Amino acid sequence: IMVGTDAGIYESFDLAQKFPFDGHYFDGVFCTGTLHLFPQSKLENIVKEIDRVLRPGGKLIIDFATEVKRILPDGSNYIREGEPQYSMSEAQEVLRNLLNNYKVSIYEASVQEEEIETRGLKYQFSCNFLLLVAEKLS
Repeated sequence: IMVGTDAGIYESFDLAQKFPFDGHYFDGVFCTGTLHLFPQSKLENIVKEIDRVLRPGGKLIIDFATEVKRILPDGSNYIREGEPQYSMSEAQEVLRNLLNNYKVSIYEASVQEEEIETRGLKYQFSCNFLLLVAEKLS
């Protein structure tokens, strides 16, 4: 993961490890296209680190894909190794539980089917997703 600071400095680090920032370092955290790739045990650690580096009153915005479908030309569903398959209700429950010290709003949406070509594969991609907007309580 790469982050920018208010000084314009960019730093790269492993999201699954302790973040290289002091506590209460950021006013806001924005995560997109990433967190749904982690099983719940790793997601818990990541959210704990986000909470640690976010100041009280800080904003957290998460885009979290659910019900991901990658349909190959033969009609089979391609699931990346180790990738969890969160349902919308499961994702909401997990995130609300992890963010119990936040004021949370969740919005649901979907990505209509589109053709994707990546990693040498061509498939039809679609998913539902939630947009979570939260404020860390003091």
